[in-house]
Amino acid sequence: HDPGLPDDIHIDVAHRYTSGGRDGGGDQASWQLLARQNHYSCSKLARLVQRLDQAGILDQTVLVALSDMGDPNRHSSRQIPALLAGGWGGKLKGGRHLDLGAEGTPHNRILVAAQQAFGVGSETFGEAEDPNITTGALDVGA
Repeated sequence: HDPGLPDDIHIDVAHRYTSGGRDGGGDQASWQLLARQNHYSCSKLARLVQRLDQAGILDQTVLVALSDMGDPNRHSSRQIPALLAGGWGGKLKGGRHLDLGAEGTPHNRILVAAQQAFGVGSETFGEAEDPNITTGALDVGA
């Protein structure tokens, strides 16, 4: 991990992050630590994508990178950032940014789309009290 960050990213960065919520506020120093961790992680993903492209296999690859929390301090599962990279063997339409709204779309739908692209016929991924969270595929098609 980034040597400028605490050893325990989970407790000392994610759980110390305070967004202030809809009312504003929050702790800007905690934003900087989380931003630094996100930058570090994303730089590693970018390097992987570059290497896959240099090897000539990016178009046949799918890289799914996402967080499990939108706001880690609150354990919020809303507005979770996700990155889909690669051509997915022609199954992924690239060059897009999708804004799935303030309430967000459950990331389970990305995982349903991924498993379907690999031939798994399931319409669900994961478990939740509300089946709408785990059911249905996000349209990522070309």
